[in-house]
Amino acid sequence: MKKIKLISLFAAIGMFGISQIAFAANSILSVSPASLDNTVGKAFNISVQLDPASNKVCVVKGTLNLDNLSCQSITVADGLMIQTNPTCSNPSFTVGIPKCSTAVANILSVSVKGTQAGQSNLSVTGTKVIGVGVDVPFTLQSGVYQIAAVPTTNTQTTTVVQPTQKPVQQIATTTNTNSNVNLAATVGLTDSASNGWMNYLVIVLVILIVIYGIYNFAKRKKQ
Repeated sequence: MKKIKLISLFAAIGMFGISQIAFAANSILSVSPASLDNTVGKAFNISVQLDPASNKVCVVKGTLNLDNLSCQSITVADGLMIQTNPTCSNPSFTVGIPKCSTAVANILSVSVKGTQAGQSNLSVTGTKVIGVGVDVPFTLQSGVYQIAAVPTTNTQTTTVVQPTQKPVQQIATTTNTNSNVNLAATVGLTDSASNGWMNYLVIVLVILIVIYGIYNFAKRKKQ
């Protein structure tokens, strides 16, 4: 009778444990931010986060899948034990959580750039969440991003025309200046010539007056 009671007790405990496992909420491995608008070639950061949802999680493994995204760097969060370190060339990871945990935690930080305009995605494939000796059920949430083309700017080149000197006007000015000089010189020569003729006429007039005076004097003397 006691044996039957013990078997029944163990069966009840087992059923209770199975029911707890069956009704435990799924843990969530998600990508944050879940959505984002960005432009081609501009880097932005994405985190991979684990929400155990009250499940005790010890190990998380998977591979990052990037669609229309260029990986710049992948960093494992501080405090985790790295068994397989992810890189951009090989984005698979296996990390351990010390003492196992039921707390929400960041797993990875990924820096990416959009490669072309359109929709891009980051998801985790080949995922496994492991608890204390058992696999923990989980749900995956990927990130979807809208990448826009880099806007083009129309640059207008303004040509500044510098004022140019007018050589024709300069030549004209120079010519006028020379003409003024030549004109002044010509006027000076004309004045000199006039003064010369006037002096000559005065001398001739004086000579005639002298001759006339001598003639009158001689005529009176004969009378």
